[in-house]
Amino acid sequence: MSVKIEIPKYIQDTPVALSLYNVKNYEPHCHESSMEFIYCISGSATLTIAHEKRHISQGELVLVEHENIHTISAHEDNLLLSLHINLKDIYIPWDDIAYMYFSCATAFCRPHQRDDMELVYEAVLDIAYMCLSPQKYDSCCLRRAADHLTRFIVDKFPWFSIENFSAEDNIQYRDRLNRILKYIQLNYREKITLSQLAKAEYINENYFSQFIKRTPFNSFTFMLAYIRCYEAEKLLASSSLSIEEISDLCGFSSRKYFHKYFKYFWESTPFQYRKWLQLQSKLPNEVTNLPAETSLPIVEAHICDFNVRRLLKF
Repeated sequence: MSVKIEIPKYIQDTPVALSLYNVKNYEPHCHESSMEFIYCISGSATLTIAHEKRHISQGELVLVEHENIHTISAHEDNLLLSLHINLKDIYIPWDDIAYMYFSCATAFCRPHQRDDMELVYEAVLDIAYMCLSPQKYDSCCLRRAADHLTRFIVDKFPWFSIENFSAEDNIQYRDRLNRILKYIQLNYREKITLSQLAKAEYINENYFSQFIKRTPFNSFTFMLAYIRCYEAEKLLASSSLSIEEISDLCGFSSRKYFHKYFKYFWESTPFQYRKWLQLQSKLPNEVTNLPAETSLPIVEAHICDFNVRRLLKF
């Protein structure tokens, strides 16, 4: 089977695409180089993103990373705002961001990120307003706004993050972790050892092991297995290769280990996941896009309501 790769309709001379729509079912799809913010203006919807299910209601938001396979379903009327940022067309070099993982969702943010989430909501709504009011804002304004929002996500919402380092240590930690993640993603088909990476980072194995324990996965083995499963998911979705062939291509020593880790992270076997994607792909798309002239007053009214609710918190 082949999951649909969607290319957003970017506004001319900008890295930004915007749409406002009502959805009942949105087939499995992904975006190769686009970071997508899905913000719920009214109603609710459920997103399945890779191995996670996320339910969003009015005023909540979720970030979908580039290349992440995702679907949307809903059992009630809703209005979702989708903002895409083309990561290959912003000021941050693509190679600096292509191998990063992010975590930005209302229900999943950590306590210290809640104020930051408010700023993400504000930025997404502001960019939406700019997109729908082209006579007021030129492409340079949109480009700068998209770049600022992306930099904020890179700085505040890396998925592999910890809270108990000083600000200076956090920068060193993040840089080291980004180098490790990039190396694994480029070489996951090969045998990769903890000692090999420790040597590349000029640190001893024990320190390296403790360093990895401070990530959400707690161990080098789990981190490596997750990245291999993430790459395997793409092959399950886009090819007719057998489970065993995918296991070999993704660097697992045996199909048994592929099955074990994929079930742990995705909560289904590789076969079950592929079958689920096939069934989802057969469901008809039920998405109704709103025209710009209808979308603008809706976004304006929501921004006013958002600002009033924020003011009442003080």
